[in-house]
Amino acid sequence: MESELKADSWLLVLDGDIAVLNPNTLIEQYIDPDYEITLFDRFFNFEVGANSYLVKNTERGREFVQRFADYEFKLPKRFHGTDNGALHVSRLFNQLQPYLVEYLVPPSDRRLNAVCLKVWRESKNYRNLYEMEVCTRLIFGDRTHFAEHKLRILSKGKAWVRDLWLLKSRWADDDFMVHAVKEKQLDKKRPPKKDIRDNLIYQWDPSRGNSRIFPMLQKLDVAKCEVGEEQWQFDSRLKITNEKKAQLLNHMENTILKKRLDIIGKLSRKL
Repeated sequence: MESELKADSWLLVLDGDIAVLNPNTLIEQYIDPDYEITLFDRFFNFEVGANSYLVKNTERGREFVQRFADYEFKLPKRFHGTDNGALHVSRLFNQLQPYLVEYLVPPSDRRLNAVCLKVWRESKNYRNLYEMEVCTRLIFGDRTHFAEHKLRILSKGKAWVRDLWLLKSRWADDDFMVHAVKEKQLDKKRPPKKDIRDNLIYQWDPSRGNSRIFPMLQKLDVAKCEVGEEQWQFDSRLKITNEKKAQLLNHMENTILKKRLDIIGKLSRKL
């Protein structure tokens, strides 16, 4: 970053399976000049997303990225959920300390740290990983803005990207990017109208293999995109209003909160 980018420019980290859905939205809309690191809550679980984040090219921003990248060599031998788990239980100076907890929370306020690390080291599946995520969030809380660290965490539904499968391939005007757009997982056939109903919209587990349809109808001409001349064509049958999208996500968020409270109860038995 230091040698390749201009000082104080911005770096947007993107997973390889993230695609732009709305070309009329700019990433600059998500930049807050008071913060150098912008993360976000993934919607369907309890993690701070590692599939995309915004970092300013400053000493603080470069340090954040480098230390997170170095965690590849410090992952536990058991199931760890790759980069998502690493973001929650990574390390600044000592591999046994959680990254974000270490970064945001004074040592005197990390009483649950040993429990979180134990859950993570013994993890065998995503359920255990979710327990670790809930545990670490208990340490640094639901606070979203850490001005002293120039770091913020956008709340659920407020980020520039969400999972495509979350609303069963539905899209709204206020969507910007979608995640989980892997060509091998996309259904090449357009669904019949009878299969596009609101009561079929919920899908919680991304590993279930439900069909995913990218709403765009044509393959883009990159050359035209570069000069702003390409016309993006979308499947309007999959479109929902911004209001409908907000209503659906709000209902889902309440369900996720209930799951979180249930996991907290289970964690209490580990103390």
